[in-house]
Amino acid sequence: MSFDQMMLHFGAPTICGIKPANLFSVKNEKCSDATFALWKDALEQNKICAFRAPQKDGTLVFLCNPNWVKKILDESSAQEYLSLKGYKNNLDCASFVQELSRRIAARDTFPHEVGLLLGYPISDIIAFERNKGKGFKFCGSWKAYSNVKNARERSCKYKDCSKICQKWFCQGWPLNKIIKEYKKGRKAA
Repeated sequence: MSFDQMMLHFGAPTICGIKPANLFSVKNEKCSDATFALWKDALEQNKICAFRAPQKDGTLVFLCNPNWVKKILDESSAQEYLSLKGYKNNLDCASFVQELSRRIAARDTFPHEVGLLLGYPISDIIAFERNKGKGFKFCGSWKAYSNVKNARERSCKYKDCSKICQKWFCQGWPLNKIIKEYKKGRKAA
């Protein structure tokens, strides 16, 4: 899969405005500076931020709607949770991604607070940590411990979004047209 295909496969829900952020890993050779810069510029025109964090065996790519992520980070439950994890209050999207990237690089374990960025319910993030990933009620985009209906619906929505965006991209549609058509179809539904 090319980097362009990966961006749409993994990033479409954020790019199309139905998820606050996406995170995925790519092999370094697929994520050239020039290719990433082109995507970053195109996404910024659509109010989506793109960050990347080099790792031992690849590059983590973060796509974020900064306004949506900021709303999540401003919620009192998120601030309380992040405070317990040693984060400062009043983080913006870029600061949170930067700190997450630092923590990911410094640890052998993945910081589960990334789930906030990805829009997962805080109750599921905490339950995942507490249960060490076991005992979940549904596994889709995340392991859900409560509100299975919501988790199932959102996971299906994300998957459908990725499929349609990849199809349009393979047909040669530019990113702006993909976003416009997806949002138009969402409003019509």
